[in-house]
Amino acid sequence: NMTLVEIISQERFSKYRMDDVEVSADNVCFVQSKGQEVFPDCAVVMWDGYFMFIEEYLLKKGDSGIIAAMDEAGTWVDDEDDYGSKDIGYVTNLERELEYLIEAKDLKPFSLSTFKSVDEPCSLEINDFKISNSFVELALRRANGKLSINLFDKILKTEYSDVLKILVTEDIGDSYNFAPKSKPLEYKLLGVKVIEKGPVRACLRLLFENNFKLDVYLSNSAKFFEFRAKFNNNKKNQKIQACFNLKNPIDITFAEDAFGYIERKHDYNWFLLDNMPVTPRIELNTNSYPMQRWLLAQGFGVTTVGLNEYEVYKNELKITLIRGTARISEPKNKARYVPAGPPIETPELQCLGRHEMRFGCALNQDITSMQQFAESFYQPAVCISGDFSDLSEKQFLNLPENLIFYGLKPAGNKVFGVFYNASGNKIKYNGKTIFPKSIDFIELQSVETGK
Repeated sequence: NMTLVEIISQERFSKYRMDDVEVSADNVCFVQSKGQEVFPDCAVVMWDGYFMFIEEYLLKKGDSGIIAAMDEAGTWVDDEDDYGSKDIGYVTNLERELEYLIEAKDLKPFSLSTFKSVDEPCSLEINDFKISNSFVELALRRANGKLSINLFDKILKTEYSDVLKILVTEDIGDSYNFAPKSKPLEYKLLGVKVIEKGPVRACLRLLFENNFKLDVYLSNSAKFFEFRAKFNNNKKNQKIQACFNLKNPIDITFAEDAFGYIERKHDYNWFLLDNMPVTPRIELNTNSYPMQRWLLAQGFGVTTVGLNEYEVYKNELKITLIRGTARISEPKNKARYVPAGPPIETPELQCLGRHEMRFGCALNQDITSMQQFAESFYQPAVCISGDFSDLSEKQFLNLPENLIFYGLKPAGNKVFGVFYNASGNKIKYNGKTIFPKSIDFIELQSVETGK
């Protein structure tokens, strides 16, 4: 129970990043409490409807600590559980939040290398209507009062017009079966904002209605775009998707699975809503499918972190960001006539609250480049600054050309490597033959050290 605070003065200081909170001179001022010792001197941050109080020493010393928050109704969030549930909890070490970006080229995969940081020629361009480098470009166009997102491959002169939308669909299904109540609605793109501008990386924020933010990152030498979606889901029973519009109807997709990848053929005209309600003893077919890290259709590649469902309709390739439902099994599910289990309520399955998702896309891809794209997206090179003049380079796996390593699979006390043969010929490695364009598991115990 803290008395209200009064604003003392506006202070300007360098911009910090604390989780998803941007702390800058535009939204921070110092305050002083009236007769309370809980927050003697602190800073207040206006952030997505919350007044966030941060102890002053955090801003100066960069220590970790706890924030207090008051929502728009004037209710204090003051315990650890509330912090975690509202995703505004601990202020992480401010100094550790700083990123130092450098460019490194020709690093061998699965290796330890030393190199000197040099300034590479910068081809990054960013403004309120585009972000680009020497290879790719994302540009915004305005026509008939609407902004559209367009992608370009500068090398192969390929263009995808009006390629990306954010869709929301009301869902009357359950945890087993998606059941749309109506056709999806599109979030309107309202504007853009330059978030980051530097010689190694740039970021353009796309601002949609319903306070949906989509940050587009592009590095100087990258051939793919990285997206970070940030939004607060305050509605139940809905499905939010990132929709990529491809050039042609999608009849075939390739998706990574647990054993490599799977090829799927699709009836791209199948639309679930047109076939509802279902007739007795029938469960409707679905146009949603599982994936692991990546998905490929018509040379258009998508990789995600923890987003494992995609949907196909016409020329639309949709990635599910969230799907909120009310029950394990809905007795009156119009996509499945017979209940699939007990109608137990699932409040957490509604996916309410703040979310941040990460995914990326690349143009003109094949299976081989998608494996490499996913690896660089999931596990970029980690660099340590220092004097390593006495350190010799080490490559942990000496692989033949066109044999791509992309993962470890432990099994009991053994470790297997997952390898993909990207060539058109057989490859022999460690006593095993890997056929062209196929994935195989090879025990690594006897490779290199025998350990």
